Amino acid sequence: MKYFAILMSFIISGILVSCSSDDGNNSKITSSIEGEWTASDLDYSGTTTFVFNGETINVDFVGEAYDMNNTLVFNSNPNTVISSGYYSIELTFKMLGEEYTETAEDLEFLEDGTWSLSGDKLTVINGDESTVMLIKELTEHRLILIIEEEEIIDLEEISSTAKIKGVLNYIR
Repeated sequence: MKYFAILMSFIISGILVSCSSDDGNNSKITSSIEGEWTASDLDYSGTTTFVFNGETINVDFVGEAYDMNNTLVFNSNPNTVISSGYYSIELTFKMLGEEYTETAEDLEFLEDGTWSLSGDKLTVINGDESTVMLIKELTEHRLILIIEEEEIIDLEEISSTAKIKGVLNYIR
């Protein structure tokens, strides 16, 4: 059970880090991103592969946000983004034929920073951290962001590779 707790810690920490976008999606951008956006839905999915004592363990997971009160405010001149509020997420893991559920509460999506938009790539910079997201849809009333990341963690006894995708929906 100790190792299960370690595995879940790796997965949850991998999901909650800064993410970078993918390149294969068609985008629909018909409006400006400037203004206030309120989170309406957030879903995660992915796979984490662990190698422990020479054995490989694959863990598939899905996550759905709840108790969302997160907002993003995009300003111009200068291009700043202000993030406020939190969300919680319920993660369901499938590992070795078993299903487990964990929750993480009071999470932030982004930290305040500066933003830039190049085509359908939205970049937010906070200090030395950069988050790149794909804008799947940006209309007068809807913003859909796609985030994808691959994270590799190597420790003495265990290594993991996590592939994570998040779909974030905002409205105004």
